[in-house]
Formats: sequence, C-alpha cells, structure tokens
Amino acid sequence: MQESDASSRRAYVIFAVVAIALFVVSVDTALIVIGLPVVTEELGTTLGWAGWTVTGYQLSQTVVMPIAGKLSDTFGRKRLFMGAVLFYIACSTLAAFAPNIYVLIIFRILQGLAGGVFLPSATGIVGDAFGSAKRGTMIGLFSSIFPLGGMVGPNIGGVLVDLASWRWLFAFSIPFCAALFVLGLLVIPNRPGMPGKHRIDVTGAMLLAAGVISFMYGMTAWSNHPGDLDSPSVWLFFIIGVAFIALLIRHEYRTPDPMVDPRVLWRKPFIAVNLYTFAHSMALFGTFAFLPYYLKIAYGLSGTQSGAILTPRFVMATVFSAIASFMMVRIGYRLPIRIGVLIVVVSTGLLALGKFEVAPIAIVTLLIAVTGVGAGITNPASNNAALDLEPGRLAAVTGLRGMFRSMGGVVGITMTVVILGNFDDKVLGMEVIFLIMAGLLALSLLLIGWIPDAKAARRQAGVHR
Repeated sequence: MQESDASSRRAYVIFAVVAIALFVVSVDTALIVIGLPVVTEELGTTLGWAGWTVTGYQLSQTVVMPIAGKLSDTFGRKRLFMGAVLFYIACSTLAAFAPNIYVLIIFRILQGLAGGVFLPSATGIVGDAFGSAKRGTMIGLFSSIFPLGGMVGPNIGGVLVDLASWRWLFAFSIPFCAALFVLGLLVIPNRPGMPGKHRIDVTGAMLLAAGVISFMYGMTAWSNHPGDLDSPSVWLFFIIGVAFIALLIRHEYRTPDPMVDPRVLWRKPFIAVNLYTFAHSMALFGTFAFLPYYLKIAYGLSGTQSGAILTPRFVMATVFSAIASFMMVRIGYRLPIRIGVLIVVVSTGLLALGKFEVAPIAIVTLLIAVTGVGAGITNPASNNAALDLEPGRLAAVTGLRGMFRSMGGVVGITMTVVILGNFDDKVLGMEVIFLIMAGLLALSLLLIGWIPDAKAARRQAGVHR
C-alpha cells in the first residue's frame, strides 16, 4: 500500500514538472501577441511579416508534432523531452537578440520545433505515469494549463513592452526552462527508446512544411499588397502549395511508415475531431491573437491595459477547464463541446457589433471573459475524444491533433492579416474578422455529431450492467 501511495505521489510530481513545459509554450504565445504592435513599429516592418513570429512558430509545431510521438519511441521520452528543453532555451536567447524581423522569424520557427515536441512528449510521459483510470482526467487537465499561461502571458508581456523592451518577451521563458531541465533530470523516469524500430517520415514532414509555407507566403504577399490579388506571383505560391500537399498525400499512401497514416486519418471520427480542431484553432488564433492589436487601435489601450483585459478570459478558461475535466466522465464529450462552442460563437459575434458607447471597456472585458468560459468547457472534452480513438497511441494521436490545431492557427492568423490588409479602417476590419470567425465556429457544430462519445457510452454500459 505504501509503495502504491509513493508511486501515486511520484506520478503527480511528474505531471507538475512536465506541465511547466506546456505553461512555457502558452506564455510565449501570449507574450508575442501582446508585443506584435511594438515589434512591427520598432523593427520597421509590416503587420504581415510581424505576424510570421506567431505563424512561423505555429508552422514548425505543425510539422514536428505528428512525428514527435515516433521520435519519443525511438529516442526515449525523457531524452527527447530534455533535448527539446535545451534547444528551446537556445532559440529563446537568440530570438531576444534578433537584429531584424527576418532573423526573429527564423529563431521563432526553430523555437516552435522544440515547443512542438513538448505536448506529445508530455502526454506520453503522463500517460506512462498514471493508470488508465486517471489518465484521461490528468491529460484533460492539460487544457487548464494553456489558459493559465495565457493569463500570465498578456500581463507580463504588457509590463515588459511598456517598461522595458519587446526583447524581454523572449528572455522571460529562459529561467522557467532552466528550472524545468533540472527538475526533469531528477523526476522524469528514464525509459529507453527503441532505436531502429520506428522510421521517421522526414520526407512527409518536409512536404507538409513546403506546402504550408507556400500558402503562407502567398497570403503574406497578398496582405502586404492587397491590390495584387491578380498578380501571377501571388497565385504561383498558392499553386505550388497545392502541388506540395498533393505530393504529401501521394507519399503518405506509399510510404510504409507515414508521418500521418491516411487510412486512420480518413476514418469518420478522426475526420470530425480533426476538422473541428482545425476550425476551432483557426477561429481562436485568428481572433484572439489580434485582440491586443484591436484594443490598441479601437480603444487606445497600452500593452499593460490590454493584458489586464485579457486576464479574465484566461481565468475563466482555467477554472472551467478544470471543472470540465472531472465532469466529462459523467456527461460525455459532445454536450460540453456543443455548449462551449455556442458560448464562444455568441460572445465573439457580439464583439463584431462595433465600439460600444456606454461602458465600452467593461462590456468588451465581459465578452472576452465569456469566451474563456466557452473555451474552458470545450477543450478537455475535445482533447479526450481524440485520445479515446486510439488509447494505445497517446503520443501519436496527440501529435496528430496538435498538427491540425497548429495548422488551424497558422491559417487563422494568416487569414486575419490578409483581411486587415484589405481594410483602410482597421477597427472595422477586426469587427468583420470577429463575425467571420464566429460563423466558422458555428459551422463546426455540424461536426460534433460525428465526434465519438466513448466516455458516456462506457458509463451507460456500467449503469445497465
């Protein structure tokens, strides 16, 4: 009994340590969002190129996540995780000293490679530490860590931007990563990998990266020159992107060990979960990555003030994610996803109504906080619905879902930049974006009926026994 208690305590300590990595990734995403207006101004660039500091980070996560599970099987979860921590520290340091926007984008892309390893590795480590009875709940709690980092990020980012420099946005995570490295060495079990047993689909990853980069570059060129949509140079990159994606699909069907198994991917439940994840992330990043920008141009708020207004959203998301993680065993997956999506759709749609004349800051803060309630209710259920499809391949499924989440974020941010590039009135442009993203989320409700509700099915089976 004492041995069991000690093992249980160790499992919770392992969870706390790997959670630091997820906290760092979420903080870093929120930090740069706050800093986008300042980075654009101080590096003398356009919003389209500054947006690459977010989309480039998301892009590299998109590429590495599907293969991170196999990498952890090959090299061992601890070895891969700790290597990613060291690489993240190096890239953060170099990004803080970037002399121009192009160098900054390069190190953000490299930083995203390390960040993309964190979630699949952490899921595998926690899945190994906990038994099947607690695994779903503990992995569901990951959904409360991201909004916690998102809560801290805007506030710290606002203070750093207003009182110091945008360069401190990248240096902020270094002490956390250093502590993570030391604790990881002491706490995470050293389980050897299986070299030679798993082939890494490097070709598939490169084709995916080439396709997404081509689309992004074409959309960036369009956003920087809104009148050039009929230019062959813009459409050339779109065509090249389609060609690379077609080659990727062909390659994945032919290779014996694909990055993304197309035979699994095209199963109806996987289609539903991944399309929902893509749409949700597209709306989330396309809208909320630019909220500090909107608050500055619409209401004249500073970075610190914007961070304070975003805080209630992440508080609500953290609280409701934790509650939903425990409740979903009893109520299943589909109901919380539907409720959460509807809440986000309504609150985001109301943001599209324009600047409020009476108590505008209070109303905007309330609406932003309500979106956090919806996101908190939705995230644990959608995450575990995907994991239940292949419970024996936690790291691989997490990587696959992470790929669609990151890709959705890339498309959402890039689409927002393109739309803003076509509006002289940027405030009106942001309000149109709120409406478009609310509509996309509403359409995602059509997919929820296909999402498996395995927890509810097992609960009902237990009742009728």
